[in-house]
Amino acid sequence: MRGQYVALSYVWGGQQRHRTTKNNLASYIRHGINPAILPRTIQDAIRVTRALGLRFLWLDSLCIIQDSEEDKHRELASMRNVYRYAYVTIDAARAAKATEGFLQDGSALAHGATLPFVHPIAHRSYPGYPIGQLGNLYLDATPWDKETNADRLSRTNETGRRGWCLQETLLSTRSLVFTSETLQLRCQQVTQNVGGADHNESYDLPRLPDVILRSGDSAEIERGSRLWKEICCAWRGIVENYSRRSLSYSSDKLIACAAIAEMFAPVLGPDYLAGLWRSTLLEDLLWRRDSRDQGAVSSQRRPQQDTRAPTWSWASFDGPVEYLPYLSRDDGRETIFLAEVVTCTVAPQDQELPYGPARIGSVLVLRSKCTPCRYADHGDYLRVERTPAPSERESVKPPLLVAQFRLDRPSQLPRRRRCFFSRPQELWLVPLTQDVSGNISPIRGLVVARARRGTQATVQEENQRDVFRRVGLFWAFPRTASTLKFFDNVPTVEIVLV
Repeated sequence: MRGQYVALSYVWGGQQRHRTTKNNLASYIRHGINPAILPRTIQDAIRVTRALGLRFLWLDSLCIIQDSEEDKHRELASMRNVYRYAYVTIDAARAAKATEGFLQDGSALAHGATLPFVHPIAHRSYPGYPIGQLGNLYLDATPWDKETNADRLSRTNETGRRGWCLQETLLSTRSLVFTSETLQLRCQQVTQNVGGADHNESYDLPRLPDVILRSGDSAEIERGSRLWKEICCAWRGIVENYSRRSLSYSSDKLIACAAIAEMFAPVLGPDYLAGLWRSTLLEDLLWRRDSRDQGAVSSQRRPQQDTRAPTWSWASFDGPVEYLPYLSRDDGRETIFLAEVVTCTVAPQDQELPYGPARIGSVLVLRSKCTPCRYADHGDYLRVERTPAPSERESVKPPLLVAQFRLDRPSQLPRRRRCFFSRPQELWLVPLTQDVSGNISPIRGLVVARARRGTQATVQEENQRDVFRRVGLFWAFPRTASTLKFFDNVPTVEIVLV
């Protein structure tokens, strides 16, 4: 019933007392559900649906059999279409839990002014946004030392902090967003406050590129073209936004964004590798822990039996991640690859959910230089010493690399200031890419450590080759002769990452 129903995006805020189960399904179908017993947010959504003149409302707690894995998988596989083809999505942004509701009065926004404005440049959140487009410039009347309208809306936007809600937002053709201060009408291009209230749109909310929404046009996109690169950047921007959101269960990391990945698959796919794309794999590997959110990483621990994704995937990390800036926007840089993907084997846990969690045994094999190293902490950068190759044993001084170096989990390895670790085999550097445009040619790659035996790799692979796990990312600017020679005499080998 395309176009004839309303979808609801909301935060559960705890287990739902009234939800569809195998036991009550027949009763719900035969006798219906008394709206008076439902949580206030759902009651409000019913009122809005009726006010819009529509009969049907879709919401997950009632339209998915919650104790049936079979029904969950079937509905999750079609989630892309649920929000994409809804007449409108009700976004209960102000409600932190389903019992709160969203139709109550809220405080008013501060008054400002809106002026016409010609957009001078493209923005990474709007790939393909035409330069010179006439829009609106909002002047905020809030004093500089006070909370702005955008800050208040962001702080009180509960759905904007939840992982599941991102795909519901991005896939919806249009949404009615009920914030604590105003009602917004949001479509794929603009957001407008209903009733002419002042509006300061947050640029932090990513958008799906137009060509992704028009899936029939994707076959015409040439790989390596500017539009294709913009779509790659849009995907990474979505990953960054999604990683800052919370999930009740870490096992949902890939499932909760699967519908978004499915939208990108006609352009970047078809091979989706636990949150990364085979077509851009070497660059997609260059994610790093976002250092701006220190509070989010203090308690990050990868469970010993975490099976949702391999260590080289951002989906294995519970916390905000970011890509190096040039990977999040197309700035015309020319990049060469210092490694080659030999094979990457990732199988979904459920064939009905090809964009969901991966099975144990997901393996990435790279052909690259791989050198053991020791490092010393010098504040915001690390001084890395490469273990000399056999041909360099007579060298008085081994090559040095001055690099920025970020561990995925700072607590996973000890750090001692201004002295080299005594165990040179503790870490290895695996260079992946290098920029060749401009005067500086930064090198970027993975920091890896030996994997414990029995972790994800097969016995055959363990017996034949060294098996590593990712522990971080490094990036270096080779300004000195020592840095330029750092990877000289390092043999190219095949390494297994799990």
